Amino acid sequence: MTSRLDTIAPELSSVLMACDPIRLRRVVWAVVAHAAVSSTLSETPTARALGCLVTGETVSADLAAAVERVVIGLDGRAFDVHDREGDSPSYLAAFSRARAAAAVGFAISADLEHDAAEAVYEAWAATGDIETVRAVFALVLP
Repeated sequence: MTSRLDTIAPELSSVLMACDPIRLRRVVWAVVAHAAVSSTLSETPTARALGCLVTGETVSADLAAAVERVVIGLDGRAFDVHDREGDSPSYLAAFSRARAAAAVGFAISADLEHDAAEAVYEAWAATGDIETVRAVFALVLP
């Protein structure tokens, strides 16, 4: 199955598919955490979900739903800013935060093997920097 990540970095998709579950979780967390920091994503549910990824805790259904609400809210704000200001710096910042939140949502999926590429794609969309994503992969998966 082709993912959106295949359209920008098919080699990273291949790396993800070859990872065992522990390494997969580790690299996805690192890429998503980078996107969260880069975009100044600070909503409590997303921070708690990232914390669960670090500790290996299972993300509760309530927390996953809270993350989804954050994604929906941030997407809505980004669209509103775009409607008012077009591709302004404010819109780009709002878009980045929304995509970073979406990356967290994919990263906490119960089916990470399926959603890992989507998490990495959304993290890339949040930063717009595929070279840094590649560098994170290289650091985490030497």
